[in-house]
Amino acid sequence: MAKPPRPNTQGQPRDTKRRWAKLCLALLTVIVFIATTVLGVFVMVGCVSSSSAISNLFLAELRDNGTDYDIHLRFGYFGGCVIMSNIASPDAPLSYCIMNLRASDANDLNEEFCEKLNLPSDQTDKLQDALNVMLPVAKNLQTSVFNWEPPLVSLLLFLISSIMLLVAVTAVSPKRRYKATLFVAVLFAAFSIASALVADVGARQAAAALLDGDPTLDSRSLGPFFVQNASANLQYIVQDAAAACVALFYVIFGVIFVRRDPEDKTPFGFPHHVTINQFTQN
Repeated sequence: MAKPPRPNTQGQPRDTKRRWAKLCLALLTVIVFIATTVLGVFVMVGCVSSSSAISNLFLAELRDNGTDYDIHLRFGYFGGCVIMSNIASPDAPLSYCIMNLRASDANDLNEEFCEKLNLPSDQTDKLQDALNVMLPVAKNLQTSVFNWEPPLVSLLLFLISSIMLLVAVTAVSPKRRYKATLFVAVLFAAFSIASALVADVGARQAAAALLDGDPTLDSRSLGPFFVQNASANLQYIVQDAAAACVALFYVIFGVIFVRRDPEDKTPFGFPHHVTINQFTQN
């Protein structure tokens, strides 16, 4: 009696490894996408809230040294925070943040800060005098130096191009619509990377210019107040990470396109019949 033919299992281990590689690549894409989106949002929300995580995200910090209080004015792309610390007890500072410094007049901002901090009358006068000098400078730096458009454009183009690339990777089509979608997605991706780099490098250069180009300085005197060195601040670390994640995301998608099987019609090249159990076989 003839023996039944043995099933061909030589290709199964290789197929399993490929499926694991595709699964890992898909998970890495999702992780990098989420990280890039979260970092991009954090870049924009510096100093819009008094919470410690948000108030420590700032592009520049102006400081006025008083006899009893140190007055710090921090600002991001939109928000701004005033932090007052008593020299006798610096561990219990008073702080208040405004979501958008750009939208209000300097005099109105001064009144709001003084009202919300609820200081004694003598300290309120000192705060008003300090903010009368620092607020116009901060608003001018926000308007003329630290432009909000590049980081916001980078984030929006990243989100749009990510959706378009996800659609484009699902299949290959000879139609012009598919080619046009892929071309626009790549174009948006290039502008997203460029905008992220412009925002990151431009902000660092502006911060260095405020210190007269000397990054070793802790602060620099600008008449009645000082500019603090913010180059090691969390804001710039977040911007560096956001720009790196944007570039990494598009590199991963490039790998996906290169490794993709043109016959596959599903995202990341997974056939329709693949199940999780098949990843654990053999």
